[in-house]
Amino acid sequence: MANFRYVAINREGARVEGVMTAVGESELDRKLDEKGLVVLDSRPTDDSTATGAVRVKRRLLAAADRRELINFCVQLSASLSAGIPLIEAVEEIGKEAPGRRFKAVLEEIVRSVRGGEPFSAAISQHPRTFSPIFVSLVRAGEEVGRIDQSLRHLVTYLEWREEIAGQIRRLTFYPVVLLVALVALMLVLFGWALPRIFANVRGDFELPLVTRMVQDTSFFVARNIQWILAGILASIAGYFGVRATQRGRLWLDAFWIELPFYGEVLQKLVAARFVRIFRILITNGINILLGLELAGRSTDNAFFERQVKRARQKIMDEGVPLADGLSVVTVLPPLVHRMMRTGEKSGRLDETLASVHDYYEKEVPQTVEWFLRILELVVLFLLAGVVFIVILSIFMAILAIAQQATK
Repeated sequence: MANFRYVAINREGARVEGVMTAVGESELDRKLDEKGLVVLDSRPTDDSTATGAVRVKRRLLAAADRRELINFCVQLSASLSAGIPLIEAVEEIGKEAPGRRFKAVLEEIVRSVRGGEPFSAAISQHPRTFSPIFVSLVRAGEEVGRIDQSLRHLVTYLEWREEIAGQIRRLTFYPVVLLVALVALMLVLFGWALPRIFANVRGDFELPLVTRMVQDTSFFVARNIQWILAGILASIAGYFGVRATQRGRLWLDAFWIELPFYGEVLQKLVAARFVRIFRILITNGINILLGLELAGRSTDNAFFERQVKRARQKIMDEGVPLADGLSVVTVLPPLVHRMMRTGEKSGRLDETLASVHDYYEKEVPQTVEWFLRILELVVLFLLAGVVFIVILSIFMAILAIAQQATK
């Protein structure tokens, strides 16, 4: 649960400002609507109602490892199913928790629950450990008295998220590693090795064109190696600097997801995460608007999240069906749009989303593997081409020297 600072107008048209606690913007809208207020603007604040000491302490508690969360959900679900009281179960799990910081988080949760707070409210005070999706599913379980069932769904979700995170890491870091290796090889070859070779080539004869081109390139790199390295470092720093801003992250996410080939793979990954999370949320009784907000946010893609917000706003303002609202989300493949419409018309949206998820569960790993293999081939061809040109230039230089020597 997060704190939101909002600006709204009441029935008399007067401007009202304040702070309210809610899981997300849709719940905030609902709460304010019940008070007769129409939201003009809202944005989350960082623990604005907590004391300074509490804020500092919570920020020092790092996010829990995903495996710790999975073990926590498994143990707590088993304990609750066995009839062990919630506070006692969390307290026992906290005593056995291997991570010191996660243990401290659980101790704080126990204190909050003993103080009268609901379990979902207690875990919402630790957003770095428990995501909004985690909090929403626990709250849904509280409302129907089946927290253990919600926790089992969370185990499935967290295990799947760990698997999909591995595929995203491969898709993100593997190309970077190949690119870094290729650039490093070029710098060593043209900035150090070739200049030393060509420095020994002297004589009153003209070198072949290929040799002269490679020679000029190597001498240029050798003379300006410090500026080239500075430019590379500045580009990397600039990229992360731009990505640190909200507008920059939005632009970069849009750029990557619209690239040929690579963007198509990213679209499938984003769609798979969105469909899986959205299905889990609505299956557990989360309303569609809040489910859209949480599922869109969980994809870690600012461009897609903005499109989902537009879809959510369209559903709220115009009262259109879910499938029509999602028509503005261009990142989602046509398959998802088609299946959403079919599931909504037939009243079996949950089953339809399960079918889409099963499809992507097989399709995404194959697509990632295919892309990485193609990337390997491209890098190998580039490397082979550079090496061929370098060897050809040296060989042509040797022939020119030999011909000059025979004259």
